[in-house]
Amino acid sequence: MQVQDGVVMQEVCFCGRVGPVTDRSPQIVESERALVCPDCGNVELMRWWNPEHLREQIWCEAVNKALRQTADNPIPEVPPIPMQPADR
Repeated sequence: MQVQDGVVMQEVCFCGRVGPVTDRSPQIVESERALVCPDCGNVELMRWWNPEHLREQIWCEAVNKALRQTADNPIPEVPPIPMQPADR
């Protein structure tokens, strides 16, 4: 969770969702880093976040959180489909 001066950074989306900034999904949109609302899909380009090191810190935290969630909930493996002998 992003902490700035001892305060967890919360954000409000247009859809009304409230939560930590880093709960948004990190994606590359139009060759730029963006955070995407998990509820409505609203894309927020990060170019206006200043200073640069804060933008980098938030991006890295969002990426790390997404990777941890993926590791905790891996996509289930699908067993291979048995091959049938070809009819001749």
